Amino acid sequence: RPPPPGAAVGGLLALLGGALGLAPAAPPRPTLPEEFTAKGYSIIHSGSFDHNLTSLFFYSAPLNKSLQVSTDTYSGRKIMINFYLDETSQKETANGQCRTFPGAFYSLWAIVPYLSYVGTSEPMAGAACDRWQLEWRDDDDGSEVAITVDVLQSDSSRPVQYNVSFTSPSWPYPIESIFGYPPWSFFDPVLKSEISPPPGCNKTPYFCDSGAVEQVPMIRFHPSAHYSLLNTNTADARGDTSFMCPDIANNVQPDYDVVTLYNVTVNSTWGQYALCNHGVCRGGIGGAVGRERSYGVTYMGGQCDKDVADTGVWYSLPAEGECQ
Repeated sequence: RPPPPGAAVGGLLALLGGALGLAPAAPPRPTLPEEFTAKGYSIIHSGSFDHNLTSLFFYSAPLNKSLQVSTDTYSGRKIMINFYLDETSQKETANGQCRTFPGAFYSLWAIVPYLSYVGTSEPMAGAACDRWQLEWRDDDDGSEVAITVDVLQSDSSRPVQYNVSFTSPSWPYPIESIFGYPPWSFFDPVLKSEISPPPGCNKTPYFCDSGAVEQVPMIRFHPSAHYSLLNTNTADARGDTSFMCPDIANNVQPDYDVVTLYNVTVNSTWGQYALCNHGVCRGGIGGAVGRERSYGVTYMGGQCDKDVADTGVWYSLPAEGECQ
């Protein structure tokens, strides 16, 4: 399964630290705030439907912390996503589930020396603004990033809008994130007490009530060269359809050319669903088979929900849980 939206949106800016060799612009550069709060939204374009996340972003360089609080929707249900970075960790919660990923806090304004002045922008909130821009392509992996920063002409330390778009062959869904106006107001001072690990990360992942060992039909959309189930995600019919259709509609993974039905013998004492990509699973509980509703659309992802017919269900199969 693709990483969670919140994870993709918060992490993509780290790529910009490698944007070396771009000639600095001649005009004086903006002096941007080291701490701020901003409202905004992100769009993840995923074929037959888009994820639209409304967000509140807290950033503090002196504290080496940032927090993005977002709301997504799927099938009319809200998904609450928190994405947190500090000096040593990168954590995300989605409807109460906490997962830790590699990464740490990075300076959002490391791009400033490489911005080019492109002139005035359309007036925002009744104020005249200057626009700065960066476009960058990584020739090694084909990633492309475009950023525009609009600041007040009367005060270059006041950003009005920050817009970043990102595409990459390794992350098949184009992303666009906008903070500031429109439709929101100017960036505001940060409330430091808000920048703390998401509440779900204070809890220990749990198992559902003791379940039986049973055969469960699982479906997987995959390349014909890879039939192994170790460190993969699977689903029931509705769950895999919700994953497969956007991929096919957008030709996201053209090497995925087979749909296979497996009958898997599992211990149905379900653990937290893990995100399994490129042979690595993150966010589960040891070797337990993970389970959640498609896109984790209810509290704790619906890990232990009995009736999941309306959304379908996803499974994670960590290699350490394979029976010997």
